[in-house]
Amino acid sequence: MSDDSKLQSLTEIVERFMPFDNWGFKQSARFFGDRPDRISSSGVEHSPTVIYDSPYCRVKFLIDTTGIGRNMGLHVFYARLHAPTHGKLMNWKGEDCYCWHWDVHQLILKFLDGNSPAEAVAKRGKDPEGLKEFRKLGLEKAIDDFEYPARYHTAIWTFYGDRFFELFDLRRPELWEQYVQFVREFYDKHRRSRNVQPPLDKIC
Repeated sequence: MSDDSKLQSLTEIVERFMPFDNWGFKQSARFFGDRPDRISSSGVEHSPTVIYDSPYCRVKFLIDTTGIGRNMGLHVFYARLHAPTHGKLMNWKGEDCYCWHWDVHQLILKFLDGNSPAEAVAKRGKDPEGLKEFRKLGLEKAIDDFEYPARYHTAIWTFYGDRFFELFDLRRPELWEQYVQFVREFYDKHRRSRNVQPPLDKIC
């Protein structure tokens, strides 16, 4: 399959399942790039990637084609509108920080559920409220590794609605600062790896 065909297939997958129109998302970029959740990434461009922008935020979809890691299939990342299209880091207020966010399940949704940082640590690996009903559908074995993440994130969008997207909104800096503090305290109570730089709680 040619590169153009791979990008077109990815676009068709996400546009078939994701309710982009409900929040004004428009495609802004298509390319081959590296996964932004690989902290020790080689930077080799390899993954078909498509990005959509809305008035609230950016969302990136990519397919891991390397065979590295446990999960093949579709991966989804979110960013505020100031995030660059390429790369996982940007300089913000004089510091390098992570601008594409992938740990939605463990951090963002626990924050939106009203958990304290200590509660979020205690609930690591447990479903946030927005996914409990989705799990009951038992789709894990019924659909493939591309459709399942798309339906998973559609369920997040549907359950949390505007609250989810407003967290990333540059027009709501006070809300983002609350989340930054939540993440900082989460890692205070959990742990920080000395081998990961910048630390994972450096986000923007």
